[in-house]
Amino acid sequence: MEVVGIDVGFGFTKAYNGKNPIIFKSLIGDTTDIQFRSFLGEEASNANLHITLNDKSYFLGNYAEQQSNIAEFTLNQEKLIENFVKILAITAAGICSDSTGPINVVTGLPVGYLKRDSRRLKEMIQGIHEITYHNIDGRDETKRVYTHAASAIAADLNRLWENDWDIDSIILSGGGSVELAEYLSPNIEGNVIPIPKNIDARFNNVQGYFKFGKYKWGAEKSTPEKTKAKAVPPGTAVKTQEDTDASLDAKQESAKQEGAKQDSSSKGLSWLRRQN
Repeated sequence: MEVVGIDVGFGFTKAYNGKNPIIFKSLIGDTTDIQFRSFLGEEASNANLHITLNDKSYFLGNYAEQQSNIAEFTLNQEKLIENFVKILAITAAGICSDSTGPINVVTGLPVGYLKRDSRRLKEMIQGIHEITYHNIDGRDETKRVYTHAASAIAADLNRLWENDWDIDSIILSGGGSVELAEYLSPNIEGNVIPIPKNIDARFNNVQGYFKFGKYKWGAEKSTPEKTKAKAVPPGTAVKTQEDTDASLDAKQESAKQEGAKQDSSSKGLSWLRRQN
């Protein structure tokens, strides 16, 4: 895991990872139409610092000083922690770092403010932050871990699936897929199904396993239980299905005979009616 040292000072912000020294003025300005460009005073990588962090854009360093309508700096420790540190530290870390994964940051505070501000400073710069660097050639670069990870994954997938022409669709699954999808989908050869935004993607894999199990083994089939024989006291009549069927046959036969008698009686009476 990469280690980056960061020092956000009242005058300059500095960062170093063992090979990439970064320094720019601790100035933050509003974004505006560019009037002119200059590469004097800072290294080219830091000369035109235009970033977007948490959906808000800023000019930093010399760029803010030269281009912004309002460029801010501070000599107040409270204001530095509250309004400047997060923006300047994350920007410096992103430029300095070569890592495609998490980085360890070492930083410091003036001794007089160490106990008071160390917890707040840690909370501000810890975690995952998405920062976009707007380059002067119009190319945007977004905190780079997603870009590198997506390129590596897509290259492996395209190589492994090169001969699997019968794949109809590709689904990105798992908790990290939501953040990675934007960078991964354009690099995968095939029909990538978009990820719904209203679901918890962390359950995608386990739900897929469950569905495959249902497909493979099917729904559990319920079989009727056999009727269990019950003990019957001696002398008790037990009617079986055969008895029931025999009873029905007897009733039907009796009904036929009764009908025949009625027909015979009717014929005799008909002769009597003809005589009258």
